[in-house]
Parts: sequence; C-alpha cells; structure tokens
Amino acid sequence: MRICLFQSSYEDSDHPLAGIDTELSDPSPYTTQHTFEHRLIHKDNANKEIDAAAAEGFDFYISFMWGSHDDLVAGIDACRYLESLDLPMLGLRSQILNRSKQEFYDEARRLGAPRVPGTKRFPLFVKPAKLYASMFINEKSICHNQQELEEALSALNKNLLPGRERRATTAIGDLKRPRMGKFVDEQSDGGVADDIVVQEFIDGEEYMVTVIQMHNIPVPLTPCKVRFPPGGTRTTKNFLTQELKFHPDLGMELVDEQSLGSLCTRLQDTAVAAFLANSMWENGMGCDVDMRVPHDGQPVALEVNPMPAAFLPPGHVFEDLPIKHTFPGGHRAIINIFIANYALRHKPSNVSRRISQVSDAYDGLAETYDAFVEQHTGFPAIMADLLDSYRFAGSVLDLGCGTGLFGHKLHVEPMGSCNGTTTPKDQLVGVDVSRGMVERCRASGRYDDVLLGSIQDILPGLSTYDHIVCLSILHFLTAPELSLVLARCFQLARLSLTVSMDEIPSNHTQGPDVPAGLFMESLSQIDEVMAFGIPPGWQLVCQKRRLTCVSPLCGDQIHTTVLRYEKLKRSEIA
Repeated sequence: MRICLFQSSYEDSDHPLAGIDTELSDPSPYTTQHTFEHRLIHKDNANKEIDAAAAEGFDFYISFMWGSHDDLVAGIDACRYLESLDLPMLGLRSQILNRSKQEFYDEARRLGAPRVPGTKRFPLFVKPAKLYASMFINEKSICHNQQELEEALSALNKNLLPGRERRATTAIGDLKRPRMGKFVDEQSDGGVADDIVVQEFIDGEEYMVTVIQMHNIPVPLTPCKVRFPPGGTRTTKNFLTQELKFHPDLGMELVDEQSLGSLCTRLQDTAVAAFLANSMWENGMGCDVDMRVPHDGQPVALEVNPMPAAFLPPGHVFEDLPIKHTFPGGHRAIINIFIANYALRHKPSNVSRRISQVSDAYDGLAETYDAFVEQHTGFPAIMADLLDSYRFAGSVLDLGCGTGLFGHKLHVEPMGSCNGTTTPKDQLVGVDVSRGMVERCRASGRYDDVLLGSIQDILPGLSTYDHIVCLSILHFLTAPELSLVLARCFQLARLSLTVSMDEIPSNHTQGPDVPAGLFMESLSQIDEVMAFGIPPGWQLVCQKRRLTCVSPLCGDQIHTTVLRYEKLKRSEIA
C-alpha cells in the first residue's frame, strides 16, 4: 500500500515545542511492505493541504495530527475535516483530541474503573486539561497548601491565556473565567476553569502500558516503567515536567512480567479500563495509559495517550519498547493490524464478498468434503504426521475446523502421542465460517464447542489455549488480516501453534471452468508468514513441505508447508 502520513507542522508558529519535538512518527524504518509519504499540515491552511493529499489517491491515510484548539498546530479541526472526506484512514480523531482529561476522570468515576486521582487532599497537582507533552508542568505544579495552589493556578492561567484567546476568536469551547476561591471537589462550581485539572498528587512508581486494539478487543502489552534522570529534588524525580519530558537521560524500562507478579496484571487491567473509559475504539489503534502505583499497590490511571505506536527512531526515549520486544510480528505486524482493524470495522464490499464466497463455497461442499479429502488429498497424512510427532495434550483451538477432521484424528489417534505418551485432552474448540461445515462438526460430537464465524472476527476475543492449530485456511486472508490472526494466535497459545499453508496457484479458483459456487479469492501467504518472523520466546521446531493434491479445478499440483512453533521455557530464553 501507498500510505499518507498526516503530520502537524510547527512551521511559522511560536509553539513552545517547536525546535524540541523534532522527530516525526515514521513507520518506514520498520517495514518495506508499504511505502509511506509525509504530508505536513499547517493549522491555517489545513483543509487545502488535506484536499491536495486526498487528490493524490493514496491507498490509505494515517493521522498523527495532535493539536488542541488552543495549540498553534493542526489538530482537532484538521482531523474533523479529514474525517468528513470519508477516506480509508485511522489515527488521531477529532472526538478523542477534543476530549479533556477531566472528561476521562469523570467517566472513570461513573463506570467505577479505572481508579483515578481524587480531588480533596493535599498535595494537589495542577495541569492543563487538554494539552500534551507535559506542557506548562513544572516543579511548582505540585501544591502542598492553599497558597501554593493559588500560585500554581495563577501561573497556569497566564500560560493558557493566549490559547484561550485563540479559542475565543473561533467561538469554540466554554471560556469560563477562573476564580481563585478555595478549591473544592466540584470543579465546575469551585472556581477552577474547565481547561485546568486539579487533582491529588499520586506519589509512587510511574508506569506506562500500551493497549493495542485487535479488531474488537483491547489487548494490553508488557508494562514499561519510567526511569527518571538521576539527581534533582524529591518532587522533580516523581513526575514529568515539560523540561524532563525531553531530558536526554529520561528513559523507559520494559519490566519483567514474572518478576512484577500480580502487579503486572493490575497494571494491564487498569490500562484496559482506561481504554474503555476514554472510548478509544474511535481511533482503531489503541492507546498508551500513564499510571502510578502508590503504597497500597493499586494502580491509579493518570492520562490516556491516543497514539499506541509512536513509530519513533530506535533508541528514542519514547521508542515503542513493548511493540519492539514483546509484540508478535513487531511494528510490521502492528501496521497491518491497524489496516485490518479499519477493514473489519467498516466492512468494505470486498471484505464481505471474500468472507461470503468462502462460506457459501464450503456450505456446498460440506456433505462430500470428508470423503473427498480422505480419497484425493494428503491432508489426512499431514494430520497423522503431526499427531505422531508432537504433543497436543491439554486444550486445543482448531481454527478453520471444517467438518472436524482434525478433531476426529485426535479421537482416533492417541491424544498427544509423541513417543507413545498419551494424555487425555482437556478441551477441544473449533471455529469455522461455513454454517454447513459447523453443523457437521457439531454433529460429530468430537468438539466441546464449535463457533460459527470468520476467524478474523472471533479469534481476537477468545481466551488462551495450550495448543492452536490453523490448517490450510490462511490463504483466504489478506496480508493485514494474516498479521492480526498470527499475532493473536501467538498471544493466546500457551504451548504451541501449528499452521499449514497451501501454495495456491493464481488460476486455482478463477478459471473459466470453475463452478460459480466455488469461486473464492485465494492468496499464497507463505512468504508473508515467513516475513512475520518468530516472536520472542518462541522457536520454530518444524518446517515441512509436501505435495498435497492435484487441483480438480485447474490440474496444478498443490503443495502444503507445515510450520510448528513451540513456546520456550523461561530457562531457555536467552
């Protein structure tokens, strides 16, 4: 794909971050699968510049424009205009950019999660409600008494005044005049402007958790811990001022999940709750959630950053460490997953058509499918070889289960019979897009449950299994969908992932003699699977290629490659 990246331009502005924030979000160093072109958008000329980019006919658009109404750079209004063009796009959206931190806190309190700072007890913390990058936050933002609070509010009001005036000229927003009375819990009645947040300061270790949206499921990644620069006072070591945000010694550390213990789960649960409270479904990507852990060990969510992948250069202080080191497929897969999210959410006609073609075709084949496979293909031998060579004891998820042939083999052959050792299965669950195939699979009685639907739709929301098998269905997926499915398989498989891929010739289901009901778009995905790579903590233990059958439709030989991945034990990870 040729992808356009919309970026906010600092040119001809006196924005405080101009000259400091110098790196553009750029996915191009992480993949050669797509090409990326930057388009710098100026606030005063945004619509014309966006129109010009739209006229170039890119395949896809990603918005990194982040400015609030008070900022001197393109953001909310530019994003709203871009959204009105109905282009294939995702990224930062106007609704999310226009949502204040206070709105997030209010919704979190209404929902009961995540835990957010209180508003009654000193020390209190004063910060802007909408600005980013720790703008106007300094060592005096933490207030230990009423006098310090009034001084901090006065200073922040002065800093925000130019932005308020800009907002007023465009008749946007509520310009409630702040009063300097005693601060109380209800900010709307207590004299604090609605573009300022005053909340209890949370003293504790600071963490960040990235949440990646995988179709319809928010998935939290391994937490990162903020590593503050050495030295400084007690207060400056405990929160990010605008100065520290761009300090060369500021860093992020990827934590060890096992060493962190139950705190890791609490951090991840807090991040998902923040994703939901801030309605992050709208951007189709996910978010980063900043939080602190006070002495009671229960995380407190501070802010939600709507850009989960910054795509900054390797070594940058805000490099995407969880994606780089723990996410299956890395940044290359993340880009594809974002594109798949868009396609699956908006269901363009070509996506719906592909899924319907596969479903309808296999509905027509369901009654004779088992006999054909047994008599004319090498799939039974592939399954027998897998069961003879590898363990499948425990719970098994069979993606693209069809009529249940693999489940049948699990029942007929010794379960997990590697080297003659037999262990009963705990659970066998299948997924298939064809109603006819699912009905026959359910009738076989071999499966504990069989789910009807495409794996793109169903897989993201499933729980973990010891083993996941995905046999001869990946050619029905696009490259972005393949990244989504593979990444989620590696996340959910506790012990092994087994996939087989058919080398589908281009004329297999597209020749003039192919019956209309058997027309299905198919893509040979072997190169794409190999480019996905082997995720950290996994090893490829088998790669075999064999002749599977001669196509009855086009007469070509079809080969199948089988890959078996197994999860490394902790002691085996270097």
